[in-house]
Formats: sequence, C-alpha cells, structure tokens
Amino acid sequence: MKTYNVKLIFEKDEDKQSLINSLSLKHEAFNVISTIRFGMKTCNGIMPLHQRSYNLVRKQFPSLPSQFVIKAEQDVIAKYKAIRANRHKIEEPVKTARLNIQLDKRIYTWIGQDAIKLTTVDGRITVKLLKYEKVNELFEKFPLRDPSLFVRDNNVFLSVVFDDAIKPLKGSKTIGVDLGLKRLTATSEGNIIKGNEFNKHKRKI
Repeated sequence: MKTYNVKLIFEKDEDKQSLINSLSLKHEAFNVISTIRFGMKTCNGIMPLHQRSYNLVRKQFPSLPSQFVIKAEQDVIAKYKAIRANRHKIEEPVKTARLNIQLDKRIYTWIGQDAIKLTTVDGRITVKLLKYEKVNELFEKFPLRDPSLFVRDNNVFLSVVFDDAIKPLKGSKTIGVDLGLKRLTATSEGNIIKGNEFNKHKRKI
C-alpha cells in the first residue's frame, strides 16, 4: 500500500465548516463511547458496545450521521485493543483530540479522479482534491482503497490509499519474504526466532 495526503479544496466555506463540525461531533462521540467501554469488564467484538452506546450517542448527537457513530465505536474498540496488546494499564477512559475518520462506501463517493462526495451533518457535499504530479501518476496506475479524513491546522486532508501490490504472473517463479512482523525471522530449515524482547521494545518506541 502507498498512502499520500491530499488537501481538500472547498468551493464554499460552509461546506468546510460542515465537514469539520461532523468530525468534531464524531470526536465527541468517541469520548462518550470510550467512557461506556471503560465501564465494561469485557467487550468481545463491537456488538456489546454498540448495544450500550449507539442509541445513547444518537440521542445526544442527533445531527451526527449513523455511520459516524459506528466509526466512533470501531475506533474505540481498536484503541482499547491496541493499548491492551501493548500491555499498558487503562486507569481512566481513553480520550482523543484528533479530528479524523476512516471512510467507507456509505460515507464517500469518488467523482472521477479529481473530486469526492462526502457525508456531513448537513448532508452530502462535493469537494475537489489539490493534486500534484506524483498523485496523478498513482491515480492512473493503481486501484484505490478506502481513504481517511483528518484535520491539520484548520485544513482538511484526504489520506488516499493506493493498492500497489504486485501480483505474480501465472506460472512464474516467485519468492516470499517474511517481513518479521509477528516473528523476527524464520529460516529455510524451519527454525523460528520469535524475537519477543525485540518486538516489545519496538512497540515501546
């Protein structure tokens, strides 16, 4: 995967503010849902959290699109899972100050290669991409994955993900390379070095 951040260009200031307001409400929803998750002893999957939080959040933020609430729930699940995986103690509800969202097909639609239609608290808006030569090349060359949105210095950026995986040709000889993401290395003789201590320090870094 290749990821490039592209600034969004808004024809109307109201559209930009509407999108930022949507991300702000999603951020507030995250903090509410996080408080609920913190009070739960266990949470196997998203459904137990969804049952406790969805209607409450929808009532508290009636203008927030339902898919934004679900994205906030998914973010909370992922955040707590990552913290526990790194063996950190959770002594209070996790908070976030970031204004961002991982998009899916119910939130966005591509308009050619130069614009995107997005769901906001005020309905759908269409915004243009401030593209540059390298991104134009990637748009022509690789298929797209679901992008994400984030705000930085009062500007909204689209994090565009390109699938640049090289698929082997039929009948060709290929070699697989273990990147050592879960196990440090595995030899051709079948010897495995887990590298737990190394991975522990890598997570801290």
